[in-house]
Amino acid sequence: MSQTNGIPSSGPPGTGPGPSASPLSVAVPPPPPPPVPLQPPPFPPAGPPPLPPAGPPAAGLPLAPPPPPFPYPPPPPQGAPVYRVKAPVNGLAIASLVVGILAVCASWVLPYDYLIFGIPAMFLGMGGIQQAQHLPRRSRTMATVGVLLGAVGGIISLIVFGAA
Repeated sequence: MSQTNGIPSSGPPGTGPGPSASPLSVAVPPPPPPPVPLQPPPFPPAGPPPLPPAGPPAAGLPLAPPPPPFPYPPPPPQGAPVYRVKAPVNGLAIASLVVGILAVCASWVLPYDYLIFGIPAMFLGMGGIQQAQHLPRRSRTMATVGVLLGAVGGIISLIVFGAA
């Protein structure tokens, strides 16, 4: 180590600070290079992802599931509206059936059931059978059952309570 003007020098003699150097000067390192601006990450391309190449799938890769079916059936074609026609009703056949059921149910309780329910059920049923000639088969069946229930109710009433 050599000394120049009382300042130690770490280099060979004659290489220390010169006459213009101050005793307190310190070597400053050069400034760092300017930072490199960061590049933004690349954005994915707009639109749907590209389709895989056509051909059989590679071994070991699962197949994609099929798309779900459409949740609702297609609407019916537009046209003239469909109107349903109600079947005609045979009121006498319905009345005969109701009164015949009442005749059988009341024949165990009322002594004169055959007069109150049995005979009217039979007459209503006969009228319903005559009306049923121009109506569907179902109304004729109801009238026939009403006649039979009225007769059965009257017979049960006569057996249970006698001729009273």
